Amino acid sequence: EFDIIITDIQMLVMNGYEFIERLSQSNIKIPIVILSGIEPNKNRISYSGKLACLRKPVSMSVLKETIGKLLE
Repeated sequence: EFDIIITDIQMLVMNGYEFIERLSQSNIKIPIVILSGIEPNKNRISYSGKLACLRKPVSMSVLKETIGKLLE
């Protein structure tokens, strides 16, 4: 079991939107951090768990702060 998922929107096999949709369909509610070089289309993201979107490049301090908030 995982405490948090960190993913990108653009991946080779499936994109981040598809990945999050599959998690939602499986009723998985693990907090997710989406990292992306482009602004994620939040209208395409349907997830009932905790979610944060960060634009790359991301500083380690911002990533740590974001993860801390999601795990509260």
